[in-house]
Amino acid sequence: MDSIDDLKKEYDSLFEREKKVDEELQHLLNNQSINENKFHSIKSVCQSIQLIFKDSQNLSNMINFTSNLADNVSNKVRQLDVAKGRVSSCIKRVTDILDLKACTDGVTEALNEEDYETAANHIHKYLSLDKDSLRLKSVTTDLAEKNFLDQSFNLLQESKNKLQAIVNDKYDQALKANDVPQMERFFKIFPLIGLAESGIEKFSNYLCAQINQSADKNFNVLIVTDRSDERWSVMFADSLILLFERVARVIEAYQPVIEASYGYGKIFLFVKNIQKECDKQSVRILNKFKEARQLNNILRNIQLMSNFNRNPNPGQKFEDKFDPRDLDELLTEITLISARSELYKNFITKSIMTDLNGIQNQNTAESLKTKINQVNSFINSCDLQCAIQELIGQYSLLENFFMTENINKAIQMDTITKDSLTSSVVDDVFFIIKKCIKRSLVSDNVDGCCAMFNNCSTVLESIYKDHFYSKLKLGYPSGFDLTQAIKSRFQNSEQIEKQKVYFLVTLNNIEKSIECVTMIKKSFEDYISKLFNQETQSSKDKLNTCLNDLNSVGNRLKELLEYGFNQLNSNEIRPRIKQWCEQYSVLNHKITEDEFNQNDSNDPFIQNFVKNLDQMLNSLKDSLSEKNKETFTSLLASETAILLEKSILKCSFSKYGGVQLDKEIRFLINYLTSQTSWSTREKFARLSQISILLSLENLNELFEYWNSPLAITWRLTPNEIRQLLLLRSDFKAEEVRNLKL
Repeated sequence: MDSIDDLKKEYDSLFEREKKVDEELQHLLNNQSINENKFHSIKSVCQSIQLIFKDSQNLSNMINFTSNLADNVSNKVRQLDVAKGRVSSCIKRVTDILDLKACTDGVTEALNEEDYETAANHIHKYLSLDKDSLRLKSVTTDLAEKNFLDQSFNLLQESKNKLQAIVNDKYDQALKANDVPQMERFFKIFPLIGLAESGIEKFSNYLCAQINQSADKNFNVLIVTDRSDERWSVMFADSLILLFERVARVIEAYQPVIEASYGYGKIFLFVKNIQKECDKQSVRILNKFKEARQLNNILRNIQLMSNFNRNPNPGQKFEDKFDPRDLDELLTEITLISARSELYKNFITKSIMTDLNGIQNQNTAESLKTKINQVNSFINSCDLQCAIQELIGQYSLLENFFMTENINKAIQMDTITKDSLTSSVVDDVFFIIKKCIKRSLVSDNVDGCCAMFNNCSTVLESIYKDHFYSKLKLGYPSGFDLTQAIKSRFQNSEQIEKQKVYFLVTLNNIEKSIECVTMIKKSFEDYISKLFNQETQSSKDKLNTCLNDLNSVGNRLKELLEYGFNQLNSNEIRPRIKQWCEQYSVLNHKITEDEFNQNDSNDPFIQNFVKNLDQMLNSLKDSLSEKNKETFTSLLASETAILLEKSILKCSFSKYGGVQLDKEIRFLINYLTSQTSWSTREKFARLSQISILLSLENLNELFEYWNSPLAITWRLTPNEIRQLLLLRSDFKAEEVRNLKL
C-alpha cells in the first residue's frame, strides 16, 4: 500500500469483516441448542429412512414376482382362449355338417311327402349356414368330405329351386281357387325359402284386390245416395271411413303373422303395397266428392266475388251467387274427411314404428333413424296425404270466405238493444270466430289450424277493427271542439245524441272484444295442448306461434281503445275541465283568516267544481262498461290535476289562500276516490305537494319536509319549488331564490 489512507481503508474494511464474523459467531452460539436439536432429529429421521428403504426393496421384489406370475397366467389364458376358439370352431363345423346332412336327408323326404313346411325349414337352415366357411375349411380336409359338401350343396340348391317353384305354383292355384287358408299357408313359407319380398308382394296384391272389391261396393252405394238420406251431408266422409277401417283391419290382422313368419322390419314393405290401393280408392272418393259438392265451381265463384269486392264493377253479375251460410255443411264434411285421414295416418305410422322398434337391437341408431325418415317421407308424400293437403288448402279459402262474409253481415246488421252497453256485433263476430276455429281444430290438421288462426287475426285486425275505427273517427259530439261544433250545425239534437251513444257503445265494444280475444286464446291454448299432444315439437311450436298472433290483435284493439278515449278527452273532458279550472284563476287567493273562515259556509270554487265533475261522470258512467268507467274516471282525474295545476300557476296566494287550496285539493281527492275502486292520490301527488308549499307558515318550515328522515318523495324539482314559493305574496323573492335545496 502506498499511503496511510489506503491503510486506513483496509483497516476499516477488516474491522467491518471482523464485526460481521463476530455477529455470526454470536448468532450461532445463541442458536446452539436449537441446532443440536435439529441434528438429533436428522439422526432419528435417517434411521427411519433406512427402515423405509428396506421395506420398499421388499415391496419392489414382491411386485416383480406378482408381475411375472400375472404374465404367466395371462399367457396361459391366451393359450386357453385360442384352444377354446378352435374347439368352438370345430364344434360349429361338426354341427354345421350334421345340420347339412340332416337338411340333405330331410328335404328330399319332405318334398316326396309334400310336407312343404318341413322342407322349407330345411332350406331355411341351409340358407343360414356359412357355406363359404365350410368350403374353405374343406380344402384342408380329405377328398371324401369335400365331395360330400359339394353333393349336399348341389342337392339343397336344386331342392330350393324346386321348392320355390312348387310354393309359387301352389300359391297361384290357391289364389285362383280363392282358398284363403292355403294362401296363408304358403304365404308363411315364402320367407323360409328366400322369397320374403315376393311373398309379401303376392299376398298384399291379393289383399289389395279384396280392398278394391269392398271399395267398389261402397262407391256404388255412394253414387246412388239420395239427398233425403240423413247421412247425405257427410256421405263422402263416411265412405272414406269405411275404406280406412277396411285397410286398418287388414294391417291389424296380418301384422302379427308377418312379424312371426318374416321377422321385424317387413311391415313397412307390406303397408307400402297396401297403401297404393288405399291411395287409389281414397283419391277416387275425393274426386267424386269435389264433383258432387261442386267444389271447383264454388271456389271459382269465391274468387270472382273477392275480385269484385276489391275492384267493384257495376256491370258484373254472378250466375251462381250463394249465401256463405250454405258452406256450413261442406266445411264440416271437409274437416271430418281430414280428421279421419289424420287418424288413419297415425294408425299406419304407429303400426310401422312398432315393427321398427322390434329391430332396434339389430340395427345401429343411424340405420334406424334412416328407416324412420324413409317411413315419414313415404307417409307424407303418398297420394292420399297430397290430396288431403290440397283439400285443406281449399278448405282454408272456403272457411276464410265464410268467416269474412258472415262478419261483414254481422257488421251490417249491428244493432244496439235497450239496456245493453254493447251492440250485437261483438257477440255475433266472436261466435263466428269461435265456430270457425273449432271447426278447423276438428280437422286435426296442423296446417289447416294455423291457416285459420292467421285468417282470424287478419280479419279482426282489418275488417273488424276498421269498423270500430270508422265510428271513433267521427268523434264525440261536443260544442267545445270546433270541428264537432261545425258538424253539429247540420245535425239535429236526436242525431247528436245518437252519435254520442254510438261512440260510447263502440268504446264498450272494443273493451269487450279485448276480453273475448284473451278468452279465445286461453281456451284454445288448453284445447290444443290436449288435442295435438302426439304431434312433433315443431308442429306444436308452429301452432302456438299462430295462436299467439291473437296477442297482436288484442294490442291493436287496446291502441284503438286508447285512441277512442283520446277523442273523448279532446272533445269533451279537457275543454269542460279547462273552462271550470279557468274560473279558479280569476278568484282572489290572497285572503285573510276571516275570509278563509267565511269560505267554509260559502265556498267560492271547489263545491261548484266537484258538482260539475259529478254531472259529467253521471252523464257517462251509466253508458260505459265497468273497465271503461275506471278508464274514464282515471282520465278525468289526470286532466283535472294537469289543468288545475296550470290555473294555480297563474295565481298569487297568501298563507290562508294556500291553506284554502290544501283543503280544496283534499276534498277533490276524496271525491274522485269515492268514484272509483282505486286511489287517485297518485295522480294528485304534485298538486298535494303544491298545496303544502303554498300553505307554509314560513320558508324554514319547508326544511321540515325537505330534510325529514320520513321525507315525502318529491315530484317537484327544486326550481319548480322556488317558482311555486314565489306565488306566495308574503315570501320575499330574494329569500326564496337563496333557498338551498
